[in-house]
Amino acid sequence: LQYVTIDSRVLEYLINASNSNGIKIYCVLLWVLWDNKNKCYVKKQLTYDWLLKQIGLSGTNGKNFIMLNDILITLESVGLIKIDRKVVTVEQQGYNSIVKKVYYYEVGNIADFLAIRKGIRK
Repeated sequence: LQYVTIDSRVLEYLINASNSNGIKIYCVLLWVLWDNKNKCYVKKQLTYDWLLKQIGLSGTNGKNFIMLNDILITLESVGLIKIDRKVVTVEQQGYNSIVKKVYYYEVGNIADFLAIRKGIRK
């Protein structure tokens, strides 16, 4: 995929309610979640570190993690993305198990976004 398209109503919302990092994160999600072979969006596991690096920010800076978390919560709250949060246990050989949070992302439905936004405007 060489480029992404954003519905003008979504872009208007992002411009008014977010910042350049929010717009970049949404574009990265549109890009990476697109399955060109099947011509549809798919659910994928992504890390905060990877997402931050895609927009040119450090994945080791705590403030960047907080900023990204806020952006993702905002995108999810208006239906632009869906986040499936899972907690998995990774067993280490000879050590205690490690509990890890895993996030799966998918692109939301434009109809859901418009319905949520209409409800917010009432």
